Amino acid sequence: MRTIKYILLGLSVCVLINGFAQADNNKFQKGRKVGNGWSSIGPSNIAGRTLTLCVDKNNSQKLYVGAAGSGLWYSLNGGTTWSRNTAFHGSAAVSAIIQDNAGNIYVGTGDGLVSLTGTEFTAPSVPNTYNSYGIKGDGLYKSTDGGVSFTLLAGTEDWNEINAMAYDAVADKIYVATDAGLQVSTNGGTSFTMASAQSTKCLDVKVGDNNMVTYTNFGTAANAYVSTDGGATFTSVCGSAATKLPTNAGRISMAISPSFPDMVYALVASTNGAFQGVFQSRDKGNTWRSICPVGGLTDPIGGNTGLECNEIIVDPTDSTKIFLGGRAFYSGTEYDSNNYFNWNSVSANDYIYDICINNTDMYICTREGVKKSTDGGASFTSRNNYFASMQAFSLAVANDGRFMCGIRNGGIAYIDNPASSSKRATELSTPMGDGGNCIFSFLKPEALFYTGYHGFCYRQASANSDAQTPAEWYGNNAEPSTIMQRDATKTRWHPDEDHLSLSYASHRLTPLAIWESANDTKSIDSIEYIADKTYAPGDTICVKSKRNSYPIWYPYTGTDTLKRNVDTIMVQDIVTFRMFMGGSSHKYADGANVCVGAPVYMSTTALDFSNTPSWTCIFRTDDSTESVVDLKVSKDGDNLFVLTRKINSSNYSYSIYRVSGFNDHRTLEEIDVSRHVYDPSAAFTTANDRRKLFDDVLLRNFSDADITSISLDPQDNNTLIYTTNGDGIGIYRIHAITDALTATGGVATITDKEGTGLPEEIAVYTSLVEMSNSNLVYIGTEEGVYVSENFQSATPTWTLYDNGINVKIPVFKLTQQTEYWPDNYAITYTAEGTVGTAIINEFHGVSNYGSIYAATHGLGVFIDSTYFNDIEEARPFLKDEATVNMTVYPNPTGNNATLLFDLNEDNTVVLNIVDITGRFVRSETLGIMSAGEHHVNIDCDNLSNGMYFVNLQIGNRSQTMKLVISK
Repeated sequence: MRTIKYILLGLSVCVLINGFAQADNNKFQKGRKVGNGWSSIGPSNIAGRTLTLCVDKNNSQKLYVGAAGSGLWYSLNGGTTWSRNTAFHGSAAVSAIIQDNAGNIYVGTGDGLVSLTGTEFTAPSVPNTYNSYGIKGDGLYKSTDGGVSFTLLAGTEDWNEINAMAYDAVADKIYVATDAGLQVSTNGGTSFTMASAQSTKCLDVKVGDNNMVTYTNFGTAANAYVSTDGGATFTSVCGSAATKLPTNAGRISMAISPSFPDMVYALVASTNGAFQGVFQSRDKGNTWRSICPVGGLTDPIGGNTGLECNEIIVDPTDSTKIFLGGRAFYSGTEYDSNNYFNWNSVSANDYIYDICINNTDMYICTREGVKKSTDGGASFTSRNNYFASMQAFSLAVANDGRFMCGIRNGGIAYIDNPASSSKRATELSTPMGDGGNCIFSFLKPEALFYTGYHGFCYRQASANSDAQTPAEWYGNNAEPSTIMQRDATKTRWHPDEDHLSLSYASHRLTPLAIWESANDTKSIDSIEYIADKTYAPGDTICVKSKRNSYPIWYPYTGTDTLKRNVDTIMVQDIVTFRMFMGGSSHKYADGANVCVGAPVYMSTTALDFSNTPSWTCIFRTDDSTESVVDLKVSKDGDNLFVLTRKINSSNYSYSIYRVSGFNDHRTLEEIDVSRHVYDPSAAFTTANDRRKLFDDVLLRNFSDADITSISLDPQDNNTLIYTTNGDGIGIYRIHAITDALTATGGVATITDKEGTGLPEEIAVYTSLVEMSNSNLVYIGTEEGVYVSENFQSATPTWTLYDNGINVKIPVFKLTQQTEYWPDNYAITYTAEGTVGTAIINEFHGVSNYGSIYAATHGLGVFIDSTYFNDIEEARPFLKDEATVNMTVYPNPTGNNATLLFDLNEDNTVVLNIVDITGRFVRSETLGIMSAGEHHVNIDCDNLSNGMYFVNLQIGNRSQTMKLVISK
């Protein structure tokens, strides 16, 4: 009987982790019924931007919350858990909620506050903007049955922004701050009239108990108005006098004291969002004084965020105590007769959009969900359980259903088991702002590659490993042509930071792409293989690739017997990995010579976590304003398609390039764009006449709209689809290039696929051709997923496909698992003969083949399993072995656990305990055990608290389960 000694090589402990995760995911996939519709796969514990909160007047435990991307939510237990109100079918951006005397609920829509410095409602996939994305509103909704049903109030449907609402309980009036001015209703929303002569965008409105109404608007300079006659007339309280509010403000928020209605406060931000002071009036806004000047110790806004985050509220029982919400949360209390204020900060980076006080409870709405305080605002705890409102920009899905998303304001969200009922994610931190693009490999599926907001790129060997920072995995290469550095203030990757200016284009998401193959017959790499046992002619040898030790099953065709540790053969390394990364344009520091426009770098060694990968620039243009937007690789790996964007004065244009010849040209000289010369006094490059890759252009200087993505038909890479944010009337949003592999000189065959069925003036952000049907195309739009089943026709028909999502929500990324890799293993013999000791490494293949995934900007990630293909392909070495039933109980345990397993035949059994780092903490040979059921005690006294893996080796196979120690 052969004994198999299982150790961890290359894959480290992730062999065990992935084995467990894949087992769960297989159950999830195989248990699904094939049919139309989306299912949420999480995450359940990560919330997105939250704009407003209202406590039910009849039940303090019932809360209503407005999310910036997924509509209306509610809690019945004070925010402990949340549910989405699926009866609400309005805009995905809920920005204001109030309740009237009768208990009726009013829900305002439109997230326009985030982009006051530029064009509202811009798309994150459009690379020219750092403005935050805002979703258009579609009016004001009312519920008379506690949220069971909602009605859109007539005359409000054209309000794209409802930025605030207030209810006058004495006069039974509803005030609504909209992009069409301040609106008021005296009949429960049946009709509205303009509350003032100002029709400009209104940002804030508050009501007091003494006929006071305040509102602020947004124009060339923000202005604040006060009414002391119940809204009949309004007077500006801004002016040049020292006793007035500033006239050069960008945004002003106001608050009226409930306990002393003559007391009014104002939080002011400048036109660029900087803090401009806190002011107090004790005479209904007639005169003002500064209580927190600019340049003092307190800056509640911070980071020029005052146009987006600007909230102020007065303590209900103490007119001398106020709370401020900007980038930070502050409380201020008047402490002497001179009206000086003490200020205390609770948080530093919350980005607060609303503050709500209900008796002893205080809630704040932040860019990362809801937080609650029960101690008067001295401390807050997150209340995001099942508030699944994460706003995703990007998506990558692994071979077993694990996924990563670049998310707004939260770095990278990673879920290692979407089949679990909790659907909880881990946030992989990035140094600033939003998360960017991310990617998985089939050769090393447990590895994580992801980027941050400004192009920071990270890689991790596994989810349990430390992240390697940019300096650790792309810096300090020996070859000057492959040195990659990053400027601290700009996005993207580029050569030699020392010789660059800061005058180059920016982009929100750094493009990433990979191509990999386990059967690259044109590979020029080879492996020197030393026989690990005696091999006769005709035997099959397991040779391990340089790419993560992936197995190459090589039939030995020689005529001589190979002797262990003596004979050596050379074997072609047919396992290939290429990672591509898009960059931005840049110049020399003196601006005299153009360096690189739209560079694309390639690495074949990024899977090697023990060394710094080498990078080669394989594409660039000579336009100093051109940057890479998107990358796609053809199925055969021979062609790379590059979408770029460049600045022309105040306009932008897009081009699509094709780089060809990767399969026939492999050497550095053949693929490198040029020989880099890092000499500011000389020309940046000299021509590399040895380069063999061929560049061509398919589309040049498209400027009708922003091109948001490119994608390829998996069956026919000659078809490339590009999407835009056009209006759908004169500027079409979906186009197909039908000769993408053959077109030259910018003369490609382009047909528009606008067709019928798409609403006008909604952007299209992403597209996907179903892998088995070129006539079936999914697109992600500003209002959800649309599908065409006749894409090849001249006028495709588009149909909304939101079953299971059920909200008009932006979808920025669609992806399908189109690659099938079977389970595999690598074996190395460590003793003479086939019955000797062996080392086995398992490589888990694809278990979600055909599944389609959608990343939404407000509800996380969804799966459509309509085209899921459950291919059963056994491992060649283990194909005759039956699965062993195995369980560990109790689990978690403190002192002892029992391992229960069944053997279907007599076999040698080895028990290993492995910790989370991959270290074997215990290994015990149990000997030859008979067929049948066995109970083995596991002594846990010497194991510290944490997670371990129980690994059972039975003959030539291995199975693993998690064991949690909790004492």
